[in-house]
Amino acid sequence: MKRVAQPLAERAASPGLQRRVRRAVAAVLVGSLALVGALLPVGVGAVGLAAETTVDLTSDAAQRWLGEYHYGVFRGESRVGWLRRSLVLGVFDGQPAVVRTVESFVDVAGDGNAVRTTERVVYQASGEQLMLEIERGTTRQGVRTSRRVTRQGGRFDVVTTREGKAIEGAVAAIRVTLSDELVVERLIAAAAVREEGATGAEASSSALDLRQMRATVRSLVVQGTEVLPDTADTAGKTDATETEGEAAIGYLVAVKAPGGRTSEPVLVDADGAMLRGAMGGGLRLRRMSADEALSDVGRTSIEVALRVPLDGSIGDPETLTELSISLPAPPEDAPPPFPTTGRQTVSVVDGRLVLRVRVAVDAGEATPDERAAALLASPGIDPEEPSIVAAATRVLAGTSRRGTQVRRLLQFTAAHITDTVVLDDLSATEILQLRRGDCTEHTRLFIALARASGIPAREVMGLFFMGDDQAAFGWHAWAEVELLGRWRPADPTGGTMPASAAHLRVDQVARAAGVLDDVRFKLEEARR
Repeated sequence: MKRVAQPLAERAASPGLQRRVRRAVAAVLVGSLALVGALLPVGVGAVGLAAETTVDLTSDAAQRWLGEYHYGVFRGESRVGWLRRSLVLGVFDGQPAVVRTVESFVDVAGDGNAVRTTERVVYQASGEQLMLEIERGTTRQGVRTSRRVTRQGGRFDVVTTREGKAIEGAVAAIRVTLSDELVVERLIAAAAVREEGATGAEASSSALDLRQMRATVRSLVVQGTEVLPDTADTAGKTDATETEGEAAIGYLVAVKAPGGRTSEPVLVDADGAMLRGAMGGGLRLRRMSADEALSDVGRTSIEVALRVPLDGSIGDPETLTELSISLPAPPEDAPPPFPTTGRQTVSVVDGRLVLRVRVAVDAGEATPDERAAALLASPGIDPEEPSIVAAATRVLAGTSRRGTQVRRLLQFTAAHITDTVVLDDLSATEILQLRRGDCTEHTRLFIALARASGIPAREVMGLFFMGDDQAAFGWHAWAEVELLGRWRPADPTGGTMPASAAHLRVDQVARAAGVLDDVRFKLEEARR
């Protein structure tokens, strides 16, 4: 990931740009790899399904769910990695168990930075079929980091290992079962879904957040069906909906966010197993045979693939006060790529979408609900942890002015963290302790410190200009803080507020849907 970015960082005009360029694209790859486990094994309890707490492993349906699937990881038509998912019967601590494993490999430009991820979850095969253990790990350049959670009666023992150091802890156990694990399969197998075409069928979601060690909730919805053009797409699996003279049917399942918006749907077969889906950042999964998926991948650089090229020269992005770019207008049914905020506006002119951004201290009004949400703990952000509270108190000693407090926290975060591309999902507490990370870690730690200090703060994902040498925007994370009832953009990676006009906020639903894939920006105007 750093092979392309590092030389530019050394030539960059300002320290802030040096920090950003080394990680502008890394955040997307990290997010994509984190989704590897989320796309396939979704733990939920479904509306309209039998309220069973156990799965009959001797049933015909369960026998079809057991097995192994392989996927190619693609950027466009270039295959850059693979993913393997299996669900098998096994033994754990001498007792029958069901084991789900997800393994992935993504080749980062063939330069020794290949990333391997694994996730293994073990369930009881009998009784309540509770989750007994989950372990998730990442290996890069021979270094493995992992987190293992093991059920011990009414508690979870947690062991996090990084760079040979183990951190141990324990939390109250959360109820997750095999029935939760297989809810997508159970939902698709439900008679009502099969008979009525699936549209509108929903399932409420509950899963274990390994960062916060608590249950999370989301909602799934079946958006419809799709005729599969060739049953060979199922990589040798016979589709249960296919009968003589009829085409095989796939089902489109999406994640529904609060407010009713949905992600790009995943296509699953008649057994609920995924056929294709998006990983974010322009990366996609497509089911293939084992031989196809595991063969040597091409040397396509993911770093290059996750950039958005720009036709035009901007110069030093740190000093940019106004920016106007354009791109082909997306289809009417596609989510808009850029939201309108206090600092960026969107219009359509002659069939092109025009985005105008200014270095404004005001990113829009902060509503009471937004302020309240921006003070709470959230995945990876733990403002109530004693070490976070102590650090915030120490940094803000002697000042009560809110603006000065924000700037102190920004400067502390930029100085505290050693700039390193991180391919692991760290909590703010772990970031504070390990003192390393990219833009994701800078932003996550800053937000935790701000919330611990009573300052509402939230994460923003988007694009940042990587410099004229790269002639492209790379994915980046920064923050917004609430001051006097308004959201103010700030970049913890560079320790600056306000964030320059080279920061383009991107709608995350549009990003996941690939609206900006294979797009080129055209520079319309840049001012200082």
